[in-house]
Amino acid sequence: MPYAHDPPDVAAALEQTGLPMLGLNTDHSGPEVGLGAIPGREAEARADIDRAIGYALAVDCPAIHVMAGCTGRAPGSEAAYRADLAHAAELAAPEGLTVLIAVGFLVAGMGPFDAVAHALTTASTGGFSTRDASIGYWDSVAVESVLIVALIIAAASFTLHSRSWSRKRITHFGDHEFRGFVSVLAICTLVVSTLLALDGMAPARALRIGLFNVVTLGTSGGFGNTTGAGSDGDWVRWAAGPQMVLLFLLVFGGCTGSTAGGVKIMRLRVGMAHAARTLHGFRRPRALLPVRQGSATLPDSLVERVAGFMVVYGMLVVGGTVLVAALGTDLVTAISGVIGSLGNMGPVLGDAGPTASFVDGFPTPARLVLALLMLDGRLEIFPMLLMLVAPYRSFRGAARQMRRPGH
Repeated sequence: MPYAHDPPDVAAALEQTGLPMLGLNTDHSGPEVGLGAIPGREAEARADIDRAIGYALAVDCPAIHVMAGCTGRAPGSEAAYRADLAHAAELAAPEGLTVLIAVGFLVAGMGPFDAVAHALTTASTGGFSTRDASIGYWDSVAVESVLIVALIIAAASFTLHSRSWSRKRITHFGDHEFRGFVSVLAICTLVVSTLLALDGMAPARALRIGLFNVVTLGTSGGFGNTTGAGSDGDWVRWAAGPQMVLLFLLVFGGCTGSTAGGVKIMRLRVGMAHAARTLHGFRRPRALLPVRQGSATLPDSLVERVAGFMVVYGMLVVGGTVLVAALGTDLVTAISGVIGSLGNMGPVLGDAGPTASFVDGFPTPARLVLALLMLDGRLEIFPMLLMLVAPYRSFRGAARQMRRPGH
């Protein structure tokens, strides 16, 4: 059981080793070996469930086992267990979000099948649509509004959702990462909408188009609201300024503990704080300058891991761009395709925009490279690289054996 350690420490250890946590038991350290089915101890059992869910959300664990305990088939044990399981399901099931999104889409004008399908791909920030034109098929402000709100919720930390549910009040804006996430989306929306308006688009239309595309790329959703090639939502036809903002959003991603891809806000914040500390260190070389997130001081080991992630990410972007471009893709499509693949974003700039596909923008060898980058990005980079450590060591050992005299 991980409960002797704080959730961030457990998450850091899992990230360092590249191992996933596939299942988690509620606390069963007492003589009862769990409290889920013990009559009269429902409050303690539910406290254990809440604690387990908090750990599961912090470490991206997909399953929780509510330990029933040794009941001896006592009267009321089955009813107690059913009630505690219902409590766990109420808190833990992210499908509740999917149902709410589906209802929102139905009210906004989608049919039942389209509403359920888009709810599933919105809650997972997957971006797949039942229509070739994606959300542009409906050309509806109501549908786009539901999608924008749903994507922001899905790209926020599910730990915050669980905490808000358990406390019966919204606690999201007390979190530094969520505030930074919303602030970046708001600033990028303002910049993109202003640039589109200055380029001749009607202000209200520019705000609608800018907000939708900033949110869908800033959350790794990847939906489009273009109604056809060359329409207002076709961002590959935009000027260079708003396209540069979208390129940044391809890197951006959502919050840690969410379904979004990308680098994540927390890593960007830690990376910028580390860069600022380095600059201050040049002026005050003997000073001890901690990296802080809000009131919390981050351990140097965590800062170093984040810095290492950013360096490896940059190397993959550069190396992937060179390789994809060498395989016959233009530079803009190549670099945006590599960044979008690492973040699992979907449509990118250049020849693989919202009215095209990767088949249009990339030759087959380049698509194979991008597929590997998608897998690498979805697994947060390090697990894929750690898979290569054992083969590399075996190869290195064999090479040393061959260099020894007598071989």
